[in-house]
Amino acid sequence: MANSFYNHGSIPVYKSPGNSSDIRAEFDSVTAGFNKLPLLGAGVANYLISVDQSGTSIITIPNTYFLGTTNVLLSRASGAQALTGITSIDGQAATVVTNANLTGEVTSVGNAATLTNAAVIGKVLTGYVSGAGTLGAGDSILAAIQKLNGNIAAGAVNLTGPITSVGAVTSIASQTGTGTTFVVQTSPTLITPNIGVALGSSLGLGGVTVARSPLHMACGSNSFALMQSTAGTGGTVLTNSDTIPIISNNGFAGYGGLATLPNRWGNATTIDAHTVVYIGGAQRNSGFVSSSLVFANWGYFTSTGVAAGGLGNATDQADAVKFKFEHTDGGGAFAQTLQLIAKSASLTQVVAMSVNNSGTVSLGGAVNAESLRVSPVASAVNYLQAFGAATGTPVTFAGTGADANVGINYATKGLGAHIFYYNSSSPSFQIGPATSGVNYNIFSPSPTGGALTWQAAGTDANISMTIQPKGTGALKVDCGANNGLTQFQVNCTGGSGVNLLLSGNGATTPNKTIRALAGNLEVVNSSYTAVIMSLFDNGQISLGSGVGGESLRVLNVASAVNFLAVSGAVTGGGTIIQASGTDANVSMSILPKGIGSVFVDGGANSGAAVLVVNNTGANGSRIKIVGNGATTPSKTLVVQSGQLTVLADAGVTLLTLTDAGALSVGSNISNTSGNITSAGTIKTNVYIVSSLPASPPNGTIATVSDGASFGARLTATGGGTVTALVMFTGGGWVYV
Repeated sequence: MANSFYNHGSIPVYKSPGNSSDIRAEFDSVTAGFNKLPLLGAGVANYLISVDQSGTSIITIPNTYFLGTTNVLLSRASGAQALTGITSIDGQAATVVTNANLTGEVTSVGNAATLTNAAVIGKVLTGYVSGAGTLGAGDSILAAIQKLNGNIAAGAVNLTGPITSVGAVTSIASQTGTGTTFVVQTSPTLITPNIGVALGSSLGLGGVTVARSPLHMACGSNSFALMQSTAGTGGTVLTNSDTIPIISNNGFAGYGGLATLPNRWGNATTIDAHTVVYIGGAQRNSGFVSSSLVFANWGYFTSTGVAAGGLGNATDQADAVKFKFEHTDGGGAFAQTLQLIAKSASLTQVVAMSVNNSGTVSLGGAVNAESLRVSPVASAVNYLQAFGAATGTPVTFAGTGADANVGINYATKGLGAHIFYYNSSSPSFQIGPATSGVNYNIFSPSPTGGALTWQAAGTDANISMTIQPKGTGALKVDCGANNGLTQFQVNCTGGSGVNLLLSGNGATTPNKTIRALAGNLEVVNSSYTAVIMSLFDNGQISLGSGVGGESLRVLNVASAVNFLAVSGAVTGGGTIIQASGTDANVSMSILPKGIGSVFVDGGANSGAAVLVVNNTGANGSRIKIVGNGATTPSKTLVVQSGQLTVLADAGVTLLTLTDAGALSVGSNISNTSGNITSAGTIKTNVYIVSSLPASPPNGTIATVSDGASFGARLTATGGGTVTALVMFTGGGWVYV
């Protein structure tokens, strides 16, 4: 039968040390060989076993056997067995007891000994301490292990060359790819993983065969060059089989590019993964750019040459850059500016936005040339928010933030004004300016049912308000379709009432004040000393003074439909007081109080008439003098058909006077052609002589009751008892 038995190599060598790995290999071979020895079958118990070198022949040795020509007899007898014909074994005593089986860690059957792996590897290293020094051929296993442990602990075994170590820390020195200690293959292709092809002094990635720069990456359709962080905690780690959520047109438009990725996703735990794109520069020249992020569009190149539109044309290369972020040095460590620059026309750049180190943002231009500047405020919690708008609705600027009530302040510089425009360029409202202004206006909205408020405010205790039209323009209040009781209201709770001052130009047009006081509406002169007109709550109007001192009072009549109209006149015309109203015929009454009279005073009038009554109707002009009834009946003066007639209430003619001078008094007296006739009694006024009028018109006739020395054409004398007619002749009174 075949058997793979133990056949040692160079170890062990008698009285020569070996290294630990060779010794371990020999032990393993011994163990394997011993484990493969065959078992003795029946009839050959206690026989010696001999296996030839080829391992193909097994010989059993009986009790006595001669070994070759050495005449060494191996014999077995009952009891103790002895080797005969051998004077010595390795310099030991000649007497050797054979067939004495060993027990313990090393066992034997006859002269066949067995040492198990467990017995060897389980031995305790008695007296072991960490050692030092170089291993030698004469070192025991214990000494070798001690030196190895000591050298490792002390870091004495260090690597040298391109890869070095200090203790357990290794380093790879920077290599140039030349030399004999660390050789790099020329233009190697890294297959696993495939990160590119070395092309001379450049590295081409993503299938690049001709590198255009030291690192040239190309991405296939809808793919990206990825840079992934390995830092972070929490979340779910992104594995090699997970989908990377970058798909063109899902959230952004693009077909390729460079993407920085975290190494984890999700919210299984609190996630902390931060990636960054860092663009560094070094610049200490004010106004110069230190680093940039550029956006270009090659879609408008038309050729590959240097002609206009070509890839090599300098102007078109510049115009291809449409937007860029530029970090510009301002001459100080924290005087830096980041600008967003747009290309508005060929070779024309416009700064759209700037941000400086203080956090100030400039929009619509560079710093100090911007259209809008937004400055940070320390610990700010409120801010101004702008909202766009849908069709038909206005855009909105809103004050908002953490506070419940957030106002908005608008401030101009110096004497600049606030101007509000419509249709982009047409001003509709302006606020200010005012030199050293300390007072201002407050406009307030109102709740449902309340009034809007326009209020003066400021540091002064008393502040007036002025509304001033331009030129001859007027101030108008348009209430629209207001059906309420009040269209314009002035409130004042002071003791002087509500005053509305109408300013004139001085002496020729003095000021006037309209005021509401004590329930009346008054017009007051400029010095507030005289009331020109008063209007009472009951509708009464007083002109010329206040209540009780007025020159004219106009009373209110409930449900009145007729009224008195007063009209002025042009040069040469007369003023008019006219009855008017809804009735077809409207009378006018002038009523004195008590026994007072009505006077028509022509003053120094040299005209033909002081009082004129005009009526173009068929009934002529009439003046009715109303009496108190039966005892004093009314009389009417009528001018009609060229004559003046006095009528009684019943229409009876009492007196008629024609244009020719004819006078008729009823049916008793008439004056025709200079003669007076009477069908009844004529009565004159009765006097005493001393009380006769001093200078009446010539021909005046009167009656005296104390006449004396009576005679025709005699001068009338008094003191008598005669009643007689007298006439004034120009020189005096004489008896008729």
